[in-house]
Amino acid sequence: MRLANSLLRFMRTAHKWLTVAIGLQLLLWLVSGLAFNLLDPERVSGRHLARPPVPVPIDGAQLLNHQDILALYDGQAVQAIVLDRLLERLVYRVVLAGGSELRDAVNGQAVAVSAAMAQAIAERDYAADAVAIKAVAETEAPTLETRRHRGPVWQVTIDDDDNTTLYVSAADGQLLERRNDTWRWFDFFWMLHIMDYQGRQNFNHLLIIVAAGVCLWLALSGWALLIGSSVRKRR
Repeated sequence: MRLANSLLRFMRTAHKWLTVAIGLQLLLWLVSGLAFNLLDPERVSGRHLARPPVPVPIDGAQLLNHQDILALYDGQAVQAIVLDRLLERLVYRVVLAGGSELRDAVNGQAVAVSAAMAQAIAERDYAADAVAIKAVAETEAPTLETRRHRGPVWQVTIDDDDNTTLYVSAADGQLLERRNDTWRWFDFFWMLHIMDYQGRQNFNHLLIIVAAGVCLWLALSGWALLIGSSVRKRR
């Protein structure tokens, strides 16, 4: 009997303090979940300031075929060759095991994406008559805003009310991400929701597993305390 009473007292104390701790996290889950519903998904994605895609005009240009492009790589594993347009220029986007690069679709020459080209790509994507560019900078390592991408990236910062930043791949000129203040708020609440305070993309880590385990223990211990209290009252 003493052992049972001691166990119940321990469970009651642990239940009380763990409820306080996990209650704070439950509050964060509720607040962040509410934020996800309140934030406009169009603004989060940046699509509200993006122009619709423009088809690639070929206009009878004498383009190299895929075999000509493959011959430039001398046996390297080419995963895909995609015809695209880089500003006013037709290019092939060649996807390799280690990334992708651009080749001129007419002569096969390698195409480098300069800062001026990255700015022009951002200006073409941004849906406004006049685009005020604050800065263009190249980043080699991924940041929180480009964490899903590898390789050098051009960061084009736009002077607008949303503090928009467009990220253009320095390897193949693709517009990788559209970021703004609404997205940054979403990302902050996403961090709280999945409890990944560094990378902000892993929702299967030890901390969240422990939190889920504590929630399960609280539910089970709550039932045990209820049953234990009922038995004591009968006695």
